[in-house]
Amino acid sequence: MSVTFAAYNVTADEFADVEDINVNNSNAARILRALGFDDEVSLGDLCGSTSARDFQARVVLARRFPRDDYMTGRLDDLFRLASAARAADCVVSWA
Repeated sequence: MSVTFAAYNVTADEFADVEDINVNNSNAARILRALGFDDEVSLGDLCGSTSARDFQARVVLARRFPRDDYMTGRLDDLFRLASAARAADCVVSWA
């Protein structure tokens, strides 16, 4: 099983032309915890969405703490995704 992080345009009801990020469930849980979505992960919920601005702020905060190479790379990828989502007036969703 895997989780995909993507930019979604709520108004147009479609995904934006922005590269998605796909990770396995275990890594998705690690990422979501690093981004402060602990309660959702604890309930087993690996689906959700938030504004691109909120998501980007969470990524910036998570990047302040030392991480292994995998997490550092994924947080960099997610920062780029959030930036593109903000530019396209989208939310960031994951499922």
